[in-house]
Amino acid sequence: MKKYLAAMTAVAVLAMAFAGCSSSEEGSNAPVVINEETGSSVADPDNADAASEADSQADEDAAVTGDDMYTCVYEGVSIVMNTPAASVLEALGDDHTDTSAPSCAYQGMDYSYTYDHVILRAYTDDVEDDDPMICGVEFRDDTVFTAEGISIGSASEDVVSAYGDADTQADGGLVYDNGTTSVTFFIEDGIVVGISYTLDQE
Repeated sequence: MKKYLAAMTAVAVLAMAFAGCSSSEEGSNAPVVINEETGSSVADPDNADAASEADSQADEDAAVTGDDMYTCVYEGVSIVMNTPAASVLEALGDDHTDTSAPSCAYQGMDYSYTYDHVILRAYTDDVEDDDPMICGVEFRDDTVFTAEGISIGSASEDVVSAYGDADTQADGGLVYDNGTTSVTFFIEDGIVVGISYTLDQE
């Protein structure tokens, strides 16, 4: 499995041809007080600033550490690493090409499912296993976005603004890792040229 995942990471770096859309609307959560004479409610000036600061911090923390950061959403379908490929393929439909072959790095099989805008990768630990598991997603063009609104063509500054400081930076990539899944943004001249989600090595 380790050899397979290392090989898949190398393929992703070489391919560079690899978006879930999200939108948010913020409302005011400022504390209110009731005017006893008029019965109307007004924002509490003593607590409004503190509430606003707390809301901003909560939003920032959610964007950086939330599970959505490590879940790819394509055509409304959530794609999570190391989950059965069959359910994802069924939800996305048959409009794809696929290939499979025995892995040259380990005992299982490698699978690739190419859609218009993404490539899904899956694996099995044994050639007799007929239930491949998702191990990678690569964005193919700038029409697909991460949950934080990043796509191929985004500026590297936008990535850091949306995700925070990368866990690792190497070979022109910004890598964010939650211990199970890595999200990698490949950067050239300050611009995102590739995005991939990859199952971490065990």
